[in-house]
Amino acid sequence: PWPLSRCLRSTRPSRRKGSPPGSPCLGSSARRPAFNLENFDHFVATKWPKNVIRAKGVCYFTDEPDMCYLFEQAGQQKTIRQAGKFYATMPENELQRMLDTDPTLRRDWDETYGDRMQKIVFIGQNLDKEEITRLLDECLEYSF
Repeated sequence: PWPLSRCLRSTRPSRRKGSPPGSPCLGSSARRPAFNLENFDHFVATKWPKNVIRAKGVCYFTDEPDMCYLFEQAGQQKTIRQAGKFYATMPENELQRMLDTDPTLRRDWDETYGDRMQKIVFIGQNLDKEEITRLLDECLEYSF
């Protein structure tokens, strides 16, 4: 398992499309173990950093590892909804055809997780990369 700190990156504090001036962005994108839904819910409900203005991304959970979820946050509003199944759930022959014809899918494929990933981008003021990393790592469940 990889600590999230190896996956988060901080970008220069410049204006990004749709973000306030000077808002830095922290993003995570990695083939990682699934989140524990209760832990993620607890993080979102009680530990959410107040200086996060916007967050958006995909994630998955141990109780439903084949389902991709879209997580979005803007201000006080936070939503999560199903976004469909991962390619890794396809029948083997169909999946192999996809991998053979889609170089991007092949390049990003992980032997353990397939195309499953935790990929969330945080936009806000004075984001604490280490703290967000620690909080998200607490949501992981290493039982894939």
